Formats: sequence, C-alpha cells, structure tokens
Amino acid sequence: MVSEGDFSRSFQNAVRYALDSKFKEIQNLKPWSSRRSATKTEFMLIGSRQRLSTLSDTLELSIDNVPIEQVSSVKSLGIYVDENLTWNFHVDKLCKKIASAIEAIKRVKPVCTPINLTQYIQLTSSTPF
Repeated sequence: MVSEGDFSRSFQNAVRYALDSKFKEIQNLKPWSSRRSATKTEFMLIGSRQRLSTLSDTLELSIDNVPIEQVSSVKSLGIYVDENLTWNFHVDKLCKKIASAIEAIKRVKPVCTPINLTQYIQLTSSTPF
C-alpha cells in the first residue's frame, strides 16, 4: 500500500523529472526568447487541486538567467484558462465585464430614446472592414 507521503514524493519526483527532461526543449526557446521579451513569458502547471497541492516546493524556471513567472491563470485568445482547467476564473471575469456593460447602459438610458440606443449598440458592435 502506498502512503500519502510516498505518493506526494513520487508526484514531486515525476514533476521534477518531466521538467529536467524538458530542459533541453526549454533551452531551445533561447532564439525565440531573444526575439520576445523574456519578462512577458509565463508558465503554468496544470492539474487537479489535489495534485497541485502536493507540490511543496515552488518551481523556478529561467531562460538566460531571466526568471519565468509561474501563474495560476492566463488569458489566451480571449479565454481565461486556470491551472485546474475549470471555467470559474473565466466566468467570473466575464460576469464582471457584462455587469460593467449593463451599468454603462443604465447610465445612458435616461438620455437616450430606444431608437438612439439601438443605433448606438449597432455602431459599437459592428466590425470595421
């Protein structure tokens, strides 16, 4: 029977092995990173809350002695992805954005006629060619 401590150590060892084995690939990023600011580069570990909580050490990655920041969520193509691959962070951000838009519409509603408001919405949502 495998104890929880053994499982945690084996998981940490697996993560370290994966990072060590990918170090060569990380080094291959040097030409790419020289064209891109390394300070904008981030990394994220993806896994379940239970698995990620077993990692006791913080991971430190760097390219050419420039540290790469570890993040718990990232926005890519308009979608927020978090380390547990849940939609919670994305939905929270989207709700805040929608609430802000609703509040803006409430502020201009008293001074707009329905026709003006419809025209405004059409103008702001149209895509320029």
